[in-house]
Amino acid sequence: MLRKALAVALVGLPLVAGFAPLPANAGAETTLAIGREAPGARVRVTHRARRILSCYAKEVEGQTKCRSKRTNLDSATTAKLVPIKDPSITEDDPRSEVVVTFPSSMVRGEQFVDLEPGIWEVQWGKAKKVRALVVNGKDFKIWLRSVSGRCKKDGDGCALVPSAKSRKVVVQAAHLARG
Repeated sequence: MLRKALAVALVGLPLVAGFAPLPANAGAETTLAIGREAPGARVRVTHRARRILSCYAKEVEGQTKCRSKRTNLDSATTAKLVPIKDPSITEDDPRSEVVVTFPSSMVRGEQFVDLEPGIWEVQWGKAKKVRALVVNGKDFKIWLRSVSGRCKKDGDGCALVPSAKSRKVVVQAAHLARG
């Protein structure tokens, strides 16, 4: 039955359940389980928000590069971790969406969430969606980074574009899922 643990004997083989290959550093004793009794992993999600205050030009290896002075912002935001159902599994997926909320008045937000095994998609505003592979007992990190403002080259100097906004999601490399 699919809810029983599937032991993976060789690293790098695709999983029978169709999730994806295990991370290269998963080890031969990694176990995946599907269902409510699966222990999954504890994921540390952090958010850091910054604002660019000013830009200046700096000579680096014979080229003019833009550098910035930054300050921290309130890290209040909300992201979603959405389970991605494997089409080869006919059983209902017991996993459900997890909302991660960072309250106001935190400079650097940090939340811990427990996720069941499988592939999860990190959805955060206009940031590029990134997928993470959750493997039993393999805790990992997800970083959310937002920046208000951008420096752009302007002749021999640099100019601040205060209206620019960027968001980036980074999943610890060993848990980055393809697809």
